[in-house]
Amino acid sequence: MLHVDHAALVDFVEDLYRDGLDDTQWCGSLLRGMTRWAGARSAALFQLRAGYHRGRFVIRDIGNMTLVGTDGAWSDRTLETVVRAPNADVQFGRTHAGTASVDTGLGAALPHAPGWRECWKVPVADSIGLISADPNGLRHVACVAVDRVLSLDTRTRRLLTRVAAHLGAGGRLRADRRGPDGADAILSPEGRLLHTAVQRCGSTDSVVDGFRRRDFARQSRHDAEKALEVWQGLVDGRWSIVDHVDTDGKRFVLAMKNAPEVDPREGLPPEERRVAALAAMGHRDKEIAYMLGITPAAVAASLRRVRAALRVKTRAELAAAWRRGTGPGL
Repeated sequence: MLHVDHAALVDFVEDLYRDGLDDTQWCGSLLRGMTRWAGARSAALFQLRAGYHRGRFVIRDIGNMTLVGTDGAWSDRTLETVVRAPNADVQFGRTHAGTASVDTGLGAALPHAPGWRECWKVPVADSIGLISADPNGLRHVACVAVDRVLSLDTRTRRLLTRVAAHLGAGGRLRADRRGPDGADAILSPEGRLLHTAVQRCGSTDSVVDGFRRRDFARQSRHDAEKALEVWQGLVDGRWSIVDHVDTDGKRFVLAMKNAPEVDPREGLPPEERRVAALAAMGHRDKEIAYMLGITPAAVAASLRRVRAALRVKTRAELAAAWRRGTGPGL
């Protein structure tokens, strides 16, 4: 059974949104954080592109796998092999947490599977994976190596799936890097609104509420379930809350627009496209609500409108209709 250090896990989520770090510093911080919350010796980060292309699940462009070994040192390298497994669409198709042995369907045979040993510099029997899957095909994967084949209990899997949602949000911010000039709102470290780009931000109530939720999560860091219940992947389907240190040392908090990109679909607004795309990837309403920082009722209402627009009746029909489109980058 996996024992999770809750305080270290909330610290890891906070590190996902750290501003002012280059890629090497950011990766190193996350790798060390993963080994702390899982009590492990090795961890890995990598990204890939995957998704449905004309109805078929495709994985491509895997790169920049970063490892931390037993001595705490880490280095970059390209992942040249993928474990050949029957359930790649389960493993990389949606945002979730799981173990490689379960996700691949290989079970106890995983340590002997072609490609597995090449993924790690040290002997590894299984790994706990946080997989974030954006509708645009980009996947961020964080893995913790373990010395035995295991599965996650329902409670731990739900907790780590929420962390995987933050991994995706943090990864999008790293790719964007607009800085304070691109922020929709700027707050003081205490949460007082200092500036807002009215034409982009609209109401600031949800931004301030998002700051308060994050602050509550930090104060509740020894109970990760309680902390991550309120600290969602986005604020009001739009923003991530990010700490920023200016060149003169002044500290600010930024509300950065950070919703996942979705390929255009005629007649559907961006908010509904995001909900529909995540539903087509296999996410439940509550998971979609958490990733987008909206309510389950808002998710259900969006899906009703999308089904009507696409002239389908069921969730399965919606998913099939969505997957028939050509995903970007695939």
